[in-house]
Parts: sequence; structure tokens; C-alpha cells
Amino acid sequence: MFADSIGRFWVGTESGLYLRDAEQFQPVLDIPLANRFISVITEFADGNMLIGSFDQGFVLGKPGEWQHFTQQNGLPGNGVMHAELVNDKLIISNFEGFYRLDYPALQQGKISKLYMLVDDRQPEAATDSHRCCNGAGSNKGAVHQGRIWFPTLNGIIGLRLDRLNSYAPVPVPVLESLTAGNQLFNGDAAKLAPEQRDWHFRFSAPYYYQASSIDTRYQLEGYEQNWIDAGSRREAFYTNLPPGNYRFNVQVKVAGDYRWSDAATMDIQLQPYWHETITARLLLLGLLLALFWLVYRLRLASLANARKELSRQVTERTQELYQANLKLQQMSMQDALTELHNRHYLDINIDAMQARAQRSEQPLAWILLDLDYFKRINDRYGHQLGDSVLKHFAGILQQHSRSNDHLIRWGGEEFLLVLEQSSEVQHYIERLQQLVHNYPWQQQLGAPVNITCSIGAIIQPPGWDWQYSLYLADAALYKIKNSGRADYMLLQPCADAPASIANNDKRAELDELLARHWLTASRGKQLAEV
Repeated sequence: MFADSIGRFWVGTESGLYLRDAEQFQPVLDIPLANRFISVITEFADGNMLIGSFDQGFVLGKPGEWQHFTQQNGLPGNGVMHAELVNDKLIISNFEGFYRLDYPALQQGKISKLYMLVDDRQPEAATDSHRCCNGAGSNKGAVHQGRIWFPTLNGIIGLRLDRLNSYAPVPVPVLESLTAGNQLFNGDAAKLAPEQRDWHFRFSAPYYYQASSIDTRYQLEGYEQNWIDAGSRREAFYTNLPPGNYRFNVQVKVAGDYRWSDAATMDIQLQPYWHETITARLLLLGLLLALFWLVYRLRLASLANARKELSRQVTERTQELYQANLKLQQMSMQDALTELHNRHYLDINIDAMQARAQRSEQPLAWILLDLDYFKRINDRYGHQLGDSVLKHFAGILQQHSRSNDHLIRWGGEEFLLVLEQSSEVQHYIERLQQLVHNYPWQQQLGAPVNITCSIGAIIQPPGWDWQYSLYLADAALYKIKNSGRADYMLLQPCADAPASIANNDKRAELDELLARHWLTASRGKQLAEV
């Protein structure tokens, strides 16, 4: 349990962290340790809190700004029994010992200068350790009389604060030998014959307290760019190395200490075979260049003859490709059944339509047409007859439209007409409905079918979004379809209509816009009912 500096009461349990509000305890879920075994809750003088867990690391920060640190980030273990901040050093204890971290680096989300003050993680820990730090009860650690005290299974550990920044000596690496081609080499330099290309290095570090805690790493300069972490391994192998000059470096450190020792080194010269010498390679290069020059001259003669033929073919194929691309572009914007445009056509050309409308100061007219009871025709007479109806209807639209009108099959039995510079939209709609009604459908289809259509249309107010205008035309069509079909509703802007429409107003439904007197609706020959 912990009460922080601003009066909040925190409780850590085996099933997560809880915070007391005015009435009850609430689980803290906006934290990486939600629902975990909480073992430590503390607050530092800068206002940051540390929440530690039994086996999932710890978080540092403030609510909503937590930074999570675990063994994957570089901690020596995921358990936290006690945490203490001394100056700029954070001391953390767990069952494997206790260690210090650089606190300013933790605030930046980094683990830096990690140093194990007591390390019980090694095999020798069963007999050569304090068996740290059991964390019994609430007394998991305390600062008293210039020391940090920790309880253990073998007594109490006290660390003097004035020695908090002290370090144990760094182990010294020893490069014992290099074995190459059954020959052993010692010392700091070796010269190898060309056939001695498989190397075996042995190295160690005299260290008599928890010797298994020594970590090693090595690097073969001239062959490797980075260090190779070897852990507790004390040897390194290389095979089939190329000739050249190398330097083998080995470093050691104690596990839980960020400091690596100075490197123990051996300089190695591996001599080349005769064919690997510079002279042999220059001679081979000269022969290859001569052969290349001969092949190059022969190819020039062949390429000169092929260039003219290629140029002719390129010109011919370019023209064919241009024509094919034109055809593909047209097909991508054309409905295969009706040969009208499709939705992709509108996506490609809408910007140009709006630009022309703005230059001419003439609004666009959006007209949505839907064939009435089309599903009944498909169900009763089949889709083949339905497709024939769509083709004939598309023919009516093509025959009675201007060259600058845009005819689009919008989907299924629904069609979209976009009219530019049209001042007789209502007359056009009425004439189109009459043409559909008078068309000899039964004679053309060979079936007792009469086709009518329902229409929703809008003359787009200047400055209004075209997608919203299309939405309103669809809403008008919906009203017609729900009130008997075979009719139309035309929406036109009123004098009170705003010059542009805000995003919030784009959510307004048609009835609301009519009620505001931003639009008027004409239906048939009479004013539509709102």
C-alpha cells in the first residue's frame, strides 16, 4: 500500500494495481503491468512513480506517461523487491541480488551504466553468495545511517552510500593460444602459411569469485565489423579465411557490469597462395580484358545490324501500344453491358466538370434514375430479358442527350446523368420520363413488359460539395420510390441557401434542408410535399 504526494492511495496485489477513489478501489488498467503481480510502489522527489512487479519488470513515470523496462530492455532480471533513489542512482533489489542504474537515462527511456552490486545469479550462488534479497513482509529495504539495508536468507546486507559509485576491478583477459593447421601459436603475433586457414582461438580471464559470471566477446579485425558476444564460451573458430593481415581482440567483463576490459590482442599475417598474389591477379585481369575486347568488337558488328531493325520495331510497337492504351483507358471507364460510362469515369473527370462549371458560372445538375420494379422482371422473365431492358434504356438516354451530358450506369438498374450548362433540367426530366413511358417495350422485348422510372435530381448550389449534392439526389429518389414510383423530385437552391456548406451541415437530411428553405423540391407538375 502507498499514499503518494497528492493524496492518492495505491494498492498492489497479485492480480494487479488498484487506486482508491471516493468510494472504492478501481483497477488501474492503463499501465503495462495491468493484472500483474505488483511487488513495489514508490514515489520519488521529482514526482515520478516506480511500480515494480514480481516477474514483469517495472514502469517509471506518471499515470498516462509510463515507461516499461524488462529483461528484454537489458535488466538483469524481471523481478523487483525494493527500489531506492540515491542522488542520480536507482538501486533495485530482487531475488538474484541488487543492482544500480543511471536514473537520468531511465527518464529518457534508456538503461545505462547497469552495475550489479550483489550478483546471486551464477551457479556458485548456492554456496558463495548472500542469497539475496528475500523481500519478506514490508521490510524489503531501507536507508538508515548512511547505508542501504537489505534482508537476505543469510543475514542483512548494508551498502554504504558514500561507496555507491565504487566499482570492483575489471577482469583482465588472457589470449592463451591460436591453433592453425595443427600448429600452436602463442604471444601477440603470428605468421601463417597459405594452407593454415582454419583458426581456433582459446582465451580466458583469471577471476576467482563466481568465475562463471565472466562474459566474453571477441572480434577479428579485417574480417568482422562488430563484436561477437561469446557469453561464458572461452574459444572462437574461423574457417577458410582469405589471406591478409588480421588482429584478434578479446574483452571480458563481469555479468551485470557495463564495463568491458581492455582488449587482449594478437596480430596475424596469413600469406597467400601464388595465384592469390597481386602479380597473378593482374595477369589474369589482362587476359580477361583482351578476351572482353575481342568479344566487344564482334558484338559491335552484330549490334549495328540489329539497331536499325530494333528501331523499326520500336516505332511500330509504340504506335500499337498507344492505340491499345487508348482502348484500355476507354474500356476502364465504360460499362460492358450498356456501353455507358461507369463510376470510374466520374472519378477521373469530376474535377474537370467542376472546373468548367466554375468558369461558365453554370451549376451542375445531378440526375439519378432507377427502373421501377426491375427485380420483378428479372425474377419473372430472367436476367437475359433484364439485361435487354437495361440496353434499351441506355439507348433512350444516348439518343436524347447532348454531347456534353455525362451518362453513367451507376449500378444495377440505377443510372446517373450529370448535365453541364443546362437551364431546362425539369423539362428534360419530364421529357425523359415521357420517352420511357411511350417506348414500345413489349414490341422490342417480346414480353408483356412496361417500364417506368423514378428520378431524384438536384441542381447543385454554387459552392456546395458535389458528393453531398449526389447524396441529396439519392435521398430525393428514395422519397419517390417510397411514394409510388414513376415520378420525379427535383431539388433546386433557394435564395436563402448558403454560398458554401459546412461539414456539420453535410449531416443534415433532405427534410431538414427543405424546412430551412435552403432547397425547394418539385415533383411532377406540382410542388412536392415536404
